Amino acid sequence: SNWISVATYPMKNSKGKIIAAISTIRNITEQRKAENDLRESENKYRTLIENSPDAIAIYNDGIVTMVNNEC
Repeated sequence: SNWISVATYPMKNSKGKIIAAISTIRNITEQRKAENDLRESENKYRTLIENSPDAIAIYNDGIVTMVNNEC
């Protein structure tokens, strides 16, 4: 299936009355697919870490961002 994004903006005259509208339509199918693929990858990664019999800690710039129950 395809995903689209639609945004519509009113155009007003000097009295504030809407006289027209401008719409943009974008195909965001690839973006949605990439987001879904990333979400699935993160879930697999998290499951592997959480179920590992070894202690695992993940650091990002010196900050612990994730640890499993073995730590």
